[in-house]
Formats: sequence, structure tokens, C-alpha cells
Amino acid sequence: MRVFVDTNVLIDFVANREGFSEDADKLFALGITGDIKLMTSALSYVTAMYVARKYEYQDVKEALLALSNFVDVLDLQGNTVIEMLSSGWKDFSNSSLPVYTPAELLDILNQ
Repeated sequence: MRVFVDTNVLIDFVANREGFSEDADKLFALGITGDIKLMTSALSYVTAMYVARKYEYQDVKEALLALSNFVDVLDLQGNTVIEMLSSGWKDFSNSSLPVYTPAELLDILNQ
């Protein structure tokens, strides 16, 4: 299964946000073992680094670098941004792709 990791999940992990990091840890553990294929946007890395700047910079940087060993970082092209802006979608809920929180996905995988 291929799983796109949202920016907020990256932040949960690197910032060790209480109440959220536990599920993020489990999700990334499944990526390490190869049970799921994880990917995220290059922009998500940049945003996570920016938002998590109030934490120890070197720790955040090392955590994101470690994640890059098993999380594919996808390029964001200009034409992709234009397509998104032209799509008419108002919300990800209009997408044909399922969207889950880490907890919801972990529940599905454990069934």
C-alpha cells in the first residue's frame, strides 16, 4: 500500500506532539519495515522544518533526514500547482483518494 504522509504528520513526528506523535511513530515504523510505502511532498519537508523551528533545529533536521531514508520525497512541479488551482475542488473530501488520519489508517491496517 502506498501512503502519502501529510505535512501535519511530519510535524507530529519531528515535534513529538503529545497526543499525535504516537500514531505518527507507528506509521513511520510500518514504513521502515516495508509494510507500507510512504511518500510525501518536498513542500511538506520545507513546511515541517519551518513550523518545527521552535524546537531544537538540529534534532528536527536529523529526524527529517532520517525519514528520507524510507519516505519518498516527491517533487512539486509548477504545472501540478496550476492543475490544483484549476481543478475546481474545494476540499480533499472531493478527491477519489481515501484520506485518513494516522489512527484511522492504523485501524484499517490492523483489521
